[in-house]
Amino acid sequence: MKKIIISGLPRSGSTWQYNIVRIALIHAVYSVYGSWVGDYDFLNKSEYHIIKTHSLNKNIQEAWKIFTSVREFKGVKESLQRIGWYESDKKIISSYHKWTECCIVADYIMSYSDMILNKLSITKNIINILGLSVCPVKVLNEVKGLNLPQVYYDKITLLHHNHFVK
Repeated sequence: MKKIIISGLPRSGSTWQYNIVRIALIHAVYSVYGSWVGDYDFLNKSEYHIIKTHSLNKNIQEAWKIFTSVREFKGVKESLQRIGWYESDKKIISSYHKWTECCIVADYIMSYSDMILNKLSITKNIINILGLSVCPVKVLNEVKGLNLPQVYYDKITLLHHNHFVK
């Protein structure tokens, strides 16, 4: 089993990145299990495990690949406020400190602004880092086609009902 960690700042595109990785592996015909770190089932028998988190934890030591994402402070704060999750500037700053730890070991760092402007290029980069031979356009189109859940969040896509998708 190969473990992939997606550990981005909150509201930085990490769920989009998670779904690009997940769907690229599915297109490559691997068995894939993805989960939020708090729901992670280490007994799952899939070939690839994708774990999404917003900070490093013990899973990082066993990671095959680590992907992370970042967004400028103002954008993170505005997004958290828009969806009703903002607590304090101090909490956001704490997230940045945790995120910098991940950058040291990350295989790929994606900026939110690049994700907005260059989705196909980033998709290609991720597919290359994973060593896959899949069509990036098909992967990207499938991610673009994901629907927001009617419930609080979807345990497969990790999208929540307040996600902003483009």
